[in-house]
Amino acid sequence: MAQGLHSKFFLCVKICDMASLRSLSFVLSFGLATSLKICGNFCGPNWCNGQDLSECSDIEGSTCNKQSSDCPETTETDGSCADGCCKAHDACCGGDRTSCNQAIVACLQACPSGPFSPGKVCMDGVLPVPVDSILVGMELDPYGCCGHSCDAGNATVSV
Repeated sequence: MAQGLHSKFFLCVKICDMASLRSLSFVLSFGLATSLKICGNFCGPNWCNGQDLSECSDIEGSTCNKQSSDCPETTETDGSCADGCCKAHDACCGGDRTSCNQAIVACLQACPSGPFSPGKVCMDGVLPVPVDSILVGMELDPYGCCGHSCDAGNATVSV
């Protein structure tokens, strides 16, 4: 696992544009407490439906107590495989969050990747964001449940 993760990070460094690397660095340095668009309408912490919108503002352990102000995931994706994975992840994070990060990693691994891969690439404005850069960010996420601990013993967190 560590060897694979290291080589994926190395691949990301070689093929990611600078905006993607800055975004990835920000997420890894400061955590997921703030909104940050990575690409598309759903990829990024607290980036949902193409706007700054939390998937869950009332977290209790590994469970989301869905609020009316939370993201309803109603906007279409940008058509990329990665944005589709991120939309599914956002929807998952609005319920039992224990399997969401593993599910998005598996989904992103199934997406076409590389410079000549078929299909639409997730975009941040005019900049393409390689699926591998999103995948590395999710694999390096130190939290198991959508940017928070899965520990059911944790105190309630309101975002």
